[in-house]
Amino acid sequence: MIYQARYRSLKREEKGCLAISESTLTQPNREILEGTTATYTATLQDENGDAIPSASLSALTLTYYDLASGDIINSRNAQNVLGANNVTVHATSGLLTWSIQAEDTVINGSKHAHTVEPHIALFEWTTTGGSSGKHLLQLDIKQLEKVT
Repeated sequence: MIYQARYRSLKREEKGCLAISESTLTQPNREILEGTTATYTATLQDENGDAIPSASLSALTLTYYDLASGDIINSRNAQNVLGANNVTVHATSGLLTWSIQAEDTVINGSKHAHTVEPHIALFEWTTTGGSSGKHLLQLDIKQLEKVT
């Protein structure tokens, strides 16, 4: 499965500060079956709507957790994902690609078949110019009746 989104930074009063980005994903497109893989793509943009290429990033981290419990999933606690840990950013277009692993779609707390467990992915970045931004994404992991 491939999920596409657009990181559209909202303008802020503070010079050089990037705001929380807006996702174009709709609720049904964010549902992923537990224990499966997926691909999430988005384009990083600055406050002017220009793409942020990988060379303009000094840091990019991912924190990924279960919304109900706050438990970190797959050791992704402010994890460096700048060209590492299943995340890439294109050299010129700013296209961010997260290869979501089966370990990212585990069920943490829900024990009932066919329920959905919300997981939160928080991407945070800093540019070489000192600007920073965040993007919050909810993925709904659907528990299956029997997963081996």
